Amino acid sequence: MNRFYTFFLIILFVGSANAQLPGEYDPTFYIGTGANSNIQELLLQPDGKLLAAGGFSLYDGFDKGEIVRLLPNGMFDPDFSSGTGVADDYEAIFGIDLQPDGKIIIGGSFSFYNGTPCNNIARLLPNGQLDTTFDTGIGSDGQINDLVLQPDGKIVICGYFTAYDGIASRGLARINTDGSFDTTFMVGTGATD
Repeated sequence: MNRFYTFFLIILFVGSANAQLPGEYDPTFYIGTGANSNIQELLLQPDGKLLAAGGFSLYDGFDKGEIVRLLPNGMFDPDFSSGTGVADDYEAIFGIDLQPDGKIIIGGSFSFYNGTPCNNIARLLPNGQLDTTFDTGIGSDGQINDLVLQPDGKIVICGYFTAYDGIASRGLARINTDGSFDTTFMVGTGATD
């Protein structure tokens, strides 16, 4: 009789532990009212926190300036504050990547981050504040659609731009770790559209 009850309890435990199958809605993940507009990019950090960026100005009813970091349970991370972020009705973040040191690279269609001029690209400190040591000069002259961090720390960007910091580079460019244009990566006339 003891074997039967032990087996039953194991089945009950395993069954409840696997109650949610992959792809099923997780009711324990809090989203509240969510974003008031589109989320373009999600990035899972190694610590289980989730960065969400896009064209939203509000997340769960709070002003988040197009970028928010969530704890593994879906609640706001109180250690991350974007201030006004890239807050403007027509501005958005389209690309995001995470450096090994926890700094966050963002690219998109924006002119400011938290009130500081930065054309379409910026680096944030792990707490969400602008990293002013990342000097992009005048940045890109058009929207950055995506970006990727290379193993050497350089950043490849692509989008609707014809120049980066005044240097011709149509649609594709590589940025050095300090934010400057990488002149060793020249795309010639670049993409035509």
